[in-house]
Amino acid sequence: MNTNPGSGRAGNEAREPASPPRAITYDEAEARYRCTIDARERFEELVSRDLLARAYATLKARGTYDPHLHGDAGKDQPLTVNEHLEILAAGEMLARYYRHPARVHEAVLAGAPWSQVAAATGSKEAQVRQAYRAWADGQHRLYIHYQGEFGMNEAEHAAAISRAAEPQTGAGVTAQPGSHHGEPGQDPVGKHDQDWAGPRFTRPGPEPAAGPRGNRQAEAGQ
Repeated sequence: MNTNPGSGRAGNEAREPASPPRAITYDEAEARYRCTIDARERFEELVSRDLLARAYATLKARGTYDPHLHGDAGKDQPLTVNEHLEILAAGEMLARYYRHPARVHEAVLAGAPWSQVAAATGSKEAQVRQAYRAWADGQHRLYIHYQGEFGMNEAEHAAAISRAAEPQTGAGVTAQPGSHHGEPGQDPVGKHDQDWAGPRFTRPGPEPAAGPRGNRQAEAGQ
């Protein structure tokens, strides 16, 4: 008879590490996934399981499920509510990374014309220019708010706004790009500016970030 209180099934379960908390909000995903690979693997794992669980449920509802033909349906359980939220959070994190406006900035600096940038992003040219100007405005607000740690300085911001200016009309008047510094009384750096500081997820802070996400200057597109 085994009298060791630390052995046996109960003892093994007590020593097993608890599962890490899952990221069910965008902010949690941004903080907990080390890189896009982690987020993508979790996203694909959950989506694949969801598809299989739905397929098994359909087969059973039709009365055509055959465990010898289709495999064990019990190993692919339907997703929980939190797991569906995980898909949303990881998907949003990945979407923001891959469609980041800093990618437009890099393409334009490399010489891509606005018409081709618009075609590459599936958008209208005017929309791409407007989004780029809004991003440049946010970069300049970051530069001012964080005292030049990153973002666009005055000259860089002016160059970006000029770069994205609308083509001149027949009367020789250029469309106005709109306000570049926000409305009076607003917080100089809003959450949108922080989220879109650069091609990474981490929001800017008073100290440069270390680790796999790189430094803050890289995140700010400098």
